[in-house]
Amino acid sequence: MSSPEHKQKIWNLISNIKTGMLTTRHGDELRSRPMVLVQDEYDGTLWFYTDLESEKVFELEDDNDVCVAFSDPHEHVYVSLTGKGRGTRDKALIDRYQTSIFQAHQRADGYRYTIPRSRPSFDRRRRSAPLQGAGRPRALRD
Repeated sequence: MSSPEHKQKIWNLISNIKTGMLTTRHGDELRSRPMVLVQDEYDGTLWFYTDLESEKVFELEDDNDVCVAFSDPHEHVYVSLTGKGRGTRDKALIDRYQTSIFQAHQRADGYRYTIPRSRPSFDRRRRSAPLQGAGRPRALRD
């Protein structure tokens, strides 16, 4: 496990980037997609909202090894975190991470987009919930 100082360094590097590329395994193939962080601090776990019926959640059920990569080429910041990913329906976590990003994307009928600035899902049968990705750093800017 990383020290508090190391976690703070990671957060200082990724907090302004906010969007990481989550990579999962689908059989023998790797798949990546952008995910927006919903947290305000980093304690060793990354949190994203996703549709629990999405392909990435099913991929995590088969193989929960993940990589989340963040980059800001203008600032020469590149961070890659690997760990285990999982979906959760924990109501306390869902409420905790209902950030202004998602409140701003709430529709009048109460349904929320699953991922802001991406193709939103308005299917009422789908459920949004946090996706947890615990990670350890692979590459950091000094």
